Amino acid sequence: MSGAEIYHGPWPEFHYCNKANDGQIFELESLSIVSIHTPGHTPGCMSYAVIDKETGKDPVLVFTGDALFVNEVGRTDLGGKDKRREWSAKLYDSINNKLLPLGDNVIIYPAHGAGSVCGSHLAEREVSTLGTERLMNPLLQITRKKFLKYKEEEIHELPPYFKMMEKLNK
Repeated sequence: MSGAEIYHGPWPEFHYCNKANDGQIFELESLSIVSIHTPGHTPGCMSYAVIDKETGKDPVLVFTGDALFVNEVGRTDLGGKDKRREWSAKLYDSINNKLLPLGDNVIIYPAHGAGSVCGSHLAEREVSTLGTERLMNPLLQITRKKFLKYKEEEIHELPPYFKMMEKLNK
């Protein structure tokens, strides 16, 4: 209705809008918004780092989508049992190789807060920083091997509306 363009990640194939590429930059007045492909929760998950050009070249905040929450990380079971280990490995890599290197002072704004079925232990706080999560998020304190084991054994509720939501999102 507003005429704004709509972007999505590389998966699944949507029937509308544009695909955002990893590293694509969107300019909005004094802000640069950098798309970051952060697969794991699903193969198409995206995060968006925001740079305030008036204060420097480094990100000041990142919208982490369903990759990284406050005190939790995204669920990796939505692709089924056959994809769970692969998606968990991608999530670990997305968090450790793409999000955490943005810097400890970067504020995170996840897609969900406490009460969401997208994570079992989401904190009541709605925002955090990458540094705080690096120090306090229990899933960022363990090795890759332990992370994969934990994510493979994790059990989440799968609400019936998920199938309809997936269909409508496409």
